[in-house]
Amino acid sequence: MFRLNSILMRLSLLLIFLYSLTFDGTVESGSPLKVIIEKEDARSKEKSDGFIKLSVSGGTAPYQILIVSVPDAHTKIFSQEAVCYADSLKAGKYLINIADYNHLNTYSDEITIE
Repeated sequence: MFRLNSILMRLSLLLIFLYSLTFDGTVESGSPLKVIIEKEDARSKEKSDGFIKLSVSGGTAPYQILIVSVPDAHTKIFSQEAVCYADSLKAGKYLINIADYNHLNTYSDEITIE
């Protein structure tokens, strides 16, 4: 019995060693993020009827999408879907940050709703 355990232990160590030779610990980044932005301006500065739509592909899903109004940061929208809708937006600047699941592919932009 002791000899069998010793053989199994050596075999396990050999398999771990062989695996370490083939796996270098890197994670595939996939293709770069592709972002399609659609927007609609507010009808006036007093109205909150602007709209942003983001469609994301590439990288590794799910995505982390954050839309923040600049500079007041009152409007914050967080999504993990490939398509993100932000509506009822007032005129102003909005910062867009997107990262894929592994955070290896990112995208940032600023959109102005007029």
